[in-house]
Amino acid sequence: MKFLLFILSLFMLIGCSKDDAYLHHRITPPLKDYTQNYNIQEVQGGAVDIVWIIDNSGSMGDIQNKVADNAYLFMQEFTKNPHIKWKMGMISTDESQTPFLGFHDEYNWQTQDYLQKFQTAIKRLGLMGSATEKTFKPLMDNLKNFPDFVSPDSQYFITIMVTDAPEQSSKDWYGNIVYPEYEPQEFYDNLAAELGTLKKIKFYGAFRAPDLNNCPTRSTDDDYLYATSAYQKVIDRSGGFGISACIDDFGLDLAEISKDIISLVSRPKIFLSERPIPSTIKIIFQDEELAGGTANPDSYWYYDYDLNAVVFYNIEFAGNDINNKFIDIQFKIDDSFPRDK
Repeated sequence: MKFLLFILSLFMLIGCSKDDAYLHHRITPPLKDYTQNYNIQEVQGGAVDIVWIIDNSGSMGDIQNKVADNAYLFMQEFTKNPHIKWKMGMISTDESQTPFLGFHDEYNWQTQDYLQKFQTAIKRLGLMGSATEKTFKPLMDNLKNFPDFVSPDSQYFITIMVTDAPEQSSKDWYGNIVYPEYEPQEFYDNLAAELGTLKKIKFYGAFRAPDLNNCPTRSTDDDYLYATSAYQKVIDRSGGFGISACIDDFGLDLAEISKDIISLVSRPKIFLSERPIPSTIKIIFQDEELAGGTANPDSYWYYDYDLNAVVFYNIEFAGNDINNKFIDIQFKIDDSFPRDK
């Protein structure tokens, strides 16, 4: 009996021909639409920690004033990119002094009157600091004394040095190297170890030195040239750059430093909950579609497949005030169903 049932089942299978189209017809499902409204405040950006080390010896009055007067040009690059979480601190080149800003209390992207507080901190620096100007040692000391200053989620640690004298952390009064840990290479390595492998380091600076634009041809320190200085060594190693503190349009060059910092930090992005068909993505802001793509020089955004995110080159299109401003993201959802191209 079992053998008979087996034979009958075999005949039934053979009888089911592929000509019976209704058993093999593949129905292509329609693509589903995705539309989501996002508050621009939800755009996720990067984080950066910045330390200013400003010389407050007696000869620095005019340079300190330049930094204070042009600070708005530096800061406005951050206000143009409100998605970036920045944190700043300010210390002097006098190793005996405590920080002037951002270490005892928070000074960051959420600070009210941030420009006024920055300028007030510069005034508090004064001109009574040590004539033995040090940048490397005060930086290391304060990072150890204030371990919570460095943000756990920051990608970059930035140092901006402002001075008119050579770096003197490693030497005694006679110019002998007595603290080799503050020689440029050793200092850089020690800083990297202190911050950990997840932090990227970058140095910038504004200097008065005889070999920089519009600076006096003689320095109070006879052997001080930027091109052979400890500053130049750490700046070059980190990929940063130095500017002259002697030029009339100092503020414009100061703004170039902040622009470079902005370019380092992760671009603003929105992570998507569904996988799009990239060619169908539309970004709408105030009823206008924003151009996208990597080939178009006028693009505002592009799609990152690995992150499954819309990445913006910047969000300047939204203006400085991003409160209660929204964008719509629309696309067809990729359901992985094979379709004719």
